[in-house]
Amino acid sequence: MQISLFLFLLFAGIRATTPDPSPQFRTIKLSEFTRGTMRIIEVTPKQYTVILNARTERGIIEPAVWKRIVEEARKLPLYHLEDVPVPSKRHQVDAALSASLTFIMRDTSVFTPTFDHNNPPEVYQPLIDLLYQQVPLSMKDDFKR
Repeated sequence: MQISLFLFLLFAGIRATTPDPSPQFRTIKLSEFTRGTMRIIEVTPKQYTVILNARTERGIIEPAVWKRIVEEARKLPLYHLEDVPVPSKRHQVDAALSASLTFIMRDTSVFTPTFDHNNPPEVYQPLIDLLYQQVPLSMKDDFKR
């Protein structure tokens, strides 16, 4: 009895730590901050939310757009984001907005280390470009890179 309980716990623990090869995303979010500025682009399978300081706009996301965003997100090393080199650190001295990506999945959430909003790691660029496309026209000027 004790051996079977031990084996069950051992295999349950191994399964729980194995990365999902095809994660089911619930939310993908780009956050950009500095003193006095907060910009967030958040997408889910059904909608997008864009926040600029106290201003918020929401809209319906097209299924094809969500699919493209998920395809780009799946290309990233989600369980090794800390290993992606950051090309510059100007955000550490307020010379750029601090940016990060957050991926909320069914069983877990992961996020990138902070990077400069206008100089992200190359591997993030296609996903960030797709997220920026969700910014409504009325806010585009405030989301310049």
